[in-house]
Amino acid sequence: MGKLAFLSLLIVIFVETVDSIQFSQYDNKCRNVTDMKRQISVFKSKTVNHCVEKCWRRPQCKSAMYKRLYPLCELYDIDISTLEPERMGTSCVVIKRDDIKLDGTEVHCNL
Repeated sequence: MGKLAFLSLLIVIFVETVDSIQFSQYDNKCRNVTDMKRQISVFKSKTVNHCVEKCWRRPQCKSAMYKRLYPLCELYDIDISTLEPERMGTSCVVIKRDDIKLDGTEVHCNL
């Protein structure tokens, strides 16, 4: 048996799938976060659920803000729901990590 074949037998990949991520509360006002050092990540996200899942997967994430118009997801290491909301517009969804609920995770083994 060659080295490559032997190594491929030893490799096991674990993939975690999430059946359902829910959030119990949210606020629809954008926040003006002035301290950008608190931002963990920013990326394009087609749905609010995708944004929430990304926050759930990062232990340092304390809140997420999904901007529907762009669509953009911003993750923060602080609870931004306590910050002053912007006066104009309701195009954002702000979710606190404590409000994220996970229903059914499965761990699959891929060979």
